[in-house]
Parts: sequence; C-alpha cells; structure tokens
Amino acid sequence: MSDVWIDLYRTSVEHQEMLAGIWNEACGDDLALSLEVVVFNLQPAPGGQQMGWFVLVDGDIAAFVSATIDGVDQSSQDRDGWIDALAVKPAYQRQKLGSKLLDRAERWLVEHGCTTAH
Repeated sequence: MSDVWIDLYRTSVEHQEMLAGIWNEACGDDLALSLEVVVFNLQPAPGGQQMGWFVLVDGDIAAFVSATIDGVDQSSQDRDGWIDALAVKPAYQRQKLGSKLLDRAERWLVEHGCTTAH
C-alpha cells in the first residue's frame, strides 16, 4: 500500500474521473456525483489551498481524501480548514485506509496553520 500526493488544482480529467468513480462506488447511486460536480468542487476558494491524496493497493486506486484551507484571511493566526471528501472503494473498506487518509489530511491542515478543522 502506498499513498500518492496530488495537487488537486492540477488534476487531469483522468484523476477527476477516478475521484468520481471511487466516490460513486463507495457511496452508491443515492449519493452519486457527476464528473461536472467533481470538477466544480475541485475549484479552489479565493486565496485558499487544497490538497488531496490517493491510496494505491497493488496498483489499484482504493481510496482518496481531499482537504482545503480557507484563504480568506491569511493574516490571521487562526485558519480554518476542512475535509472536502473521503471515500474508500467497498473492496478496501474496513482496512483502516480511510482512517489513515483522514489522519494524513488532518496533519496537512495542522502543518499549514489550521487551528480549526471541520
């Protein structure tokens, strides 16, 4: 198992399709997202910063997480951040991949000055 860092600002259509596929496989038809919704949600907030990670298991992208730091008031000591999305394909659930990705995203938020995460 390995995790892959990816700057979500520069995702390719292939990455966007993978994110949508993982989400839709993990969440089912009731919460399915179109490629257009994924692309829209990967647009950064003004002045904000966004990052994401994939987990590969035997070459298969098994899960992803994305996180955002609010950039509205960068002069403030207290910056807000949040987890945008976290999804794990059903075949890889209950293997702590989601927990590991969530931990990685939370560490990234703290490393970049977030004192509050949502």
